[in-house]
Amino acid sequence: MRVADATGEQSLTYKVPGVRDVHLTAYYQTLADKTVSTSAGSAGWSIRKSLVDGANIDFRVQTSTDDSAWQDFNGVKVVDSLIEVHPGYARTTFDAVGLPEGDGVRACRVPGTRRGTL
Repeated sequence: MRVADATGEQSLTYKVPGVRDVHLTAYYQTLADKTVSTSAGSAGWSIRKSLVDGANIDFRVQTSTDDSAWQDFNGVKVVDSLIEVHPGYARTTFDAVGLPEGDGVRACRVPGTRRGTL
């Protein structure tokens, strides 16, 4: 979602009138030096779990009616699933459900990260 040599904030912006729910799926590399034991065997540890400042989400979902004045949407739920052992990936779904009616423009804003890219 982020250009490797970009500086500052990047975003994906969508104009979809009437949309109330957005589901974003991201894949994060798993860490080589960490695994978790589960009832199904070993699972990996997502780099998302090691975010800067302990953040539990690494982008913002915002809404707008005119593509210039933006409001944060804070009702995003995070679901980790399918976490493979390194060298693998963890699939994470971000669900923004119940977006405001009338707002036809949605943005996913990705800030700079210490690791450089997402």
